[in-house]
Amino acid sequence: MLELMAEPPYCVSSHGYHESSCGTAQSAIAYFVLIVYIMSHIITNLFIAQIIDTITFGLLNEDAMLSPKNLTHFQLLWASSEFDPLYECFPQKYIP
Repeated sequence: MLELMAEPPYCVSSHGYHESSCGTAQSAIAYFVLIVYIMSHIITNLFIAQIIDTITFGLLNEDAMLSPKNLTHFQLLWASSEFDPLYECFPQKYIP
């Protein structure tokens, strides 16, 4: 970033774009802040997408220990009075 911030007399100024080694401080800072911001969002989204993909693949895999059927069965068992400690306090919550 510091190389893009070079201004005369620390650089070679020329009329042509490729012959000049000068830059501007404001443009260099804006460029690098924008790149860091965009790349951090992209990397974060890819990381989250990978986690969601792994979890989805694990749930849809037939050899998985937990399937949607198991989760539904667990919810029904937990809602029964035998397992839920709050059933006695709030039984109206479970009336269909």
